[in-house]
Amino acid sequence: MLNVSDIDKSVGYASLCWEDIKPIYTFDDSFELQSSDFPDSAIELLLARIRDLRELYGQISDGNEAKRLFFIAPILETVSRLVGDVRILVEEDVVGRNVLLKGRFQFVLKRCIERISIVQAKREDMLQGVVQNLTGLEALADVEDLPVAYGIVTNFIEWRFLISEDMQVRKHEYSLDRTNTIPSFEGLKEIVGKIYQMLSN
Repeated sequence: MLNVSDIDKSVGYASLCWEDIKPIYTFDDSFELQSSDFPDSAIELLLARIRDLRELYGQISDGNEAKRLFFIAPILETVSRLVGDVRILVEEDVVGRNVLLKGRFQFVLKRCIERISIVQAKREDMLQGVVQNLTGLEALADVEDLPVAYGIVTNFIEWRFLISEDMQVRKHEYSLDRTNTIPSFEGLKEIVGKIYQMLSN
């Protein structure tokens, strides 16, 4: 069992790569995450907010990771308002007790006992983002004694939705359609609806 003196010995996501974890998990890439329905007015407000951010901060797709967080956050805020009773946690670290793993999430959506742990992919590397997310989800499931753990990896344009259960990972991928770096109404509604569905499970 991991104790305080073992923390420095635990393995973080930065020490692991896709080839390390790929043989450990069984991945189901055929999983289709359905999108919940909700009023279009929520997406109209979200799209207006993203357009404002685009004017203030410039291009979304210029590789600036810190900037992307400003565009990801409004999507999470929109879902949280729609679902209700959701808290958004920022920069959450988790260290396993029985598994020698640790992880970091940029955001966590928390609703009662439900959690969706979100990682921003660094340097456009979605696979390494999945490694970071799954490492953290494994530690979180250990600490919180969760049978199922939910995660998202995103760089704002690309989204990976993960459901991890007993070394089985259901994975769903979605890419935001966009014009001049502004995402489409339909794409935003799909993303918000998918996160809504995960929080409603």
